[in-house]
Amino acid sequence: MIDSNDMDWRSDGQFETETESYIDDIVKAAYDAPYPTSELTRTFSGLVRWAIELGLPIDREVVLSESILSAFIASGLPQYTDAGRANARSLLRAMRIALDGTVRPEPLSSSDPSAPYSNLNVRRLRSWADAQSTEEYRRDARSILGLGIGAGLTAGEIADLPGDAVRVGRTGVRVIVASGRLRTVQVRREWEEPLAAQAKVRTAADYFIRPKRTATSRNFLSNLVERSAGPAYRPQSQRMRATWIVQHLGAGTPMNVLMDAAGVQSLEAFMRFMRFVPDVPVVEARRLLRGDW
Repeated sequence: MIDSNDMDWRSDGQFETETESYIDDIVKAAYDAPYPTSELTRTFSGLVRWAIELGLPIDREVVLSESILSAFIASGLPQYTDAGRANARSLLRAMRIALDGTVRPEPLSSSDPSAPYSNLNVRRLRSWADAQSTEEYRRDARSILGLGIGAGLTAGEIADLPGDAVRVGRTGVRVIVASGRLRTVQVRREWEEPLAAQAKVRTAADYFIRPKRTATSRNFLSNLVERSAGPAYRPQSQRMRATWIVQHLGAGTPMNVLMDAAGVQSLEAFMRFMRFVPDVPVVEARRLLRGDW
């Protein structure tokens, strides 16, 4: 398993800048596509950000492949009408045709954001949370870790989460994701306490993180983390989600259960994380394959 150190750490803000630059490069290269640049940018940006959240390689030959386009049109545009989805499909196919034969920009590097945190680095992130300047900020920081590492939520889902989305019951703590990829996520046991504590002081009128703000944005979480106090080693949303995914893959959580909890519709979303899953000892592998459960 890769154990990233301070030298290869990138914040959400840094990765966001690289993402926007990559999108701009692809759109410029597709200048022959018969659509306004603003439409190309908006639609391709939606595709790239959807692919990033699923953990797919950000390379134009991957994200513009027919299978990925079909998955994006089916699940990545929940607010679109059927006509809007058809137009998005036509636009992205036109981009693919326009890009054929052009020089390929370097794929967006994703090795750092997709690498899960080691146990040591999770402890470092807990230290960051504990170092915040007020009790409310400490609760928010611990909740960010709980929602990311304990429930696999994306940056946007964490930012948008309402105050009553975390439910505490006899079977543990659950997070209700009520927008975008609708689902209920059972929180991992070790992250239940900070989320339960936060839920006690939140109402439906609040946001779960920074409750009294009046709006949210795509960069809310990265801006909050970058402006926070404490150690320089701080959470990155994609790596938190990667940690959650790899922990479940390593624990043998059934794929259909994990897909539902992650809000994905294809096993392809997990393939890039398989290299981080610890090897199963030979004796255990034979026992499992034999069916001695």
